Amino acid sequence: ATLGYAFPGAVLAVGLFIPVAALDNLLIGWGRAWFGFTGTEILKGTLLVMLLAYLVRFLAVGFGPIDSGLQRVTRNVEEAARSMGCSGARLLARVHLPMLQASLKTAAALTFVDIMKEMPITLMTRPFGWDTLAVRVFEMTSEGEWERAALPALAIVLAGTIPILLLTWRNNAAHSRSMAALSLDAVSQSYGTRQVIADRGFSLAVGEIGCVLGPSGCGKTTALRCIAGFEPVQSGE
Repeated sequence: ATLGYAFPGAVLAVGLFIPVAALDNLLIGWGRAWFGFTGTEILKGTLLVMLLAYLVRFLAVGFGPIDSGLQRVTRNVEEAARSMGCSGARLLARVHLPMLQASLKTAAALTFVDIMKEMPITLMTRPFGWDTLAVRVFEMTSEGEWERAALPALAIVLAGTIPILLLTWRNNAAHSRSMAALSLDAVSQSYGTRQVIADRGFSLAVGEIGCVLGPSGCGKTTALRCIAGFEPVQSGE
């Protein structure tokens, strides 16, 4: 997953283009022999090959954020979720993905920025007549048309800066929310006709440690399940 970023883009493009071209020639030969195919390309010069090259190249960009995010999903978190009956796809959807949300957005933003400015791979694998901003900048600067190259170059900078700013703002907002106190306000929860929690509430300030005490069946576990999101709160907040 991380090897693609160790090679220059041009080397990676050539390394991908050679086997694709060989496979393309093989498919063309079969097509002519069996179906009377008259074309000169099947895979070469298609968007699929370019996206495959991007995938090989930029998996490494997303690896770091995702790997650091997975470090926060500890074994204790998974065991606690399984003890509450959450496993398999539900464990992925309700525990892993929410905890990895910031990491996934960071990886997507970094990959987007890198793809926006990638030129060698795009130039060698793009469909015919299909240009990106990076290719346009390269072509115009090669011909000395600096003024015409300025606008697409600025567009690359803006397209890369805006998602990073938005992501930073969202992460800061999420961090601020995570520092807020935990509070339950008039929470009620029932199982069928049996009401387990009736208009209960408490609050914890930042840095406080709370302990829920009470006899068996008073709703301690249900309250914790509501806080964790494993039980929908019927009333209250």
